[in-house]
Amino acid sequence: MHLLVRPHTALAFFLLLAVFSTEEGSAQRSVIPHGFAARYPGALTVGVSGGPLILLGSNGPTGTCDCVYDEGGGTGFNAGIAFDVYINPLLGLRVQGMFESHAPVFSKNLTRDLYSSDGSPVTVEAERRFEADLRYAGISMQLLWFTGAGDLFLTAGAGAGFFVDGTALDQETLNSPGVFYQQGSNRAVYHDGDLKDFADPGLRASLIVGIGYDLALARGLALAPEVQLDVPLTSVTSEHSEWKQLALRFNAALRLGI
Repeated sequence: MHLLVRPHTALAFFLLLAVFSTEEGSAQRSVIPHGFAARYPGALTVGVSGGPLILLGSNGPTGTCDCVYDEGGGTGFNAGIAFDVYINPLLGLRVQGMFESHAPVFSKNLTRDLYSSDGSPVTVEAERRFEADLRYAGISMQLLWFTGAGDLFLTAGAGAGFFVDGTALDQETLNSPGVFYQQGSNRAVYHDGDLKDFADPGLRASLIVGIGYDLALARGLALAPEVQLDVPLTSVTSEHSEWKQLALRFNAALRLGI
């Protein structure tokens, strides 16, 4: 018995075979990592983020009181936008723009040798306090590593923050009762106003490492809590080389695959 195959039947068979082969190849090149449909290389996500930050251990502007402050730190906030380009299933490249506000506070307990109203010398206790409010607009480049441990990812890179504006309050308060400065007050203010009138703020260059996790909300949409450690390479102002502000950022990013 002979099996006859009509030409148009054979053509239809080969067309279906070609379609299934193409779809299978596309499926191999297209995956769903971290809630996003990604085709490598070149898949892109955009995310907006924001959250608080903590300013950690810094010597502060020691030149203001010719001393080393006992305490230093502060808080602030950040908001930004990031573009992530997928290179392959393990690696990506992030370009991030960010606005930040830093509010560090430094203090120092010390003693002062003054004179009482009758002219006799007296040693008193005082607190030197420096408060700043700094704002930066910055950009960073980071490499992303999709670890494969669930939707956990790590980041590492470098950033540059450009000073926008800021203020500084440098004052000293006498803690001994009944003792005053010459102007009849227990407080002396050395600077209160624009930071640029006090010092020359410079470029904030830093190294950045971070860890985050994508929580898929829908196909192509994820909420990503992320923590970044920003390690400064440059000082806040050129006059005070030891004043370097270490920042720990806590972000929540909403990321969309495009």
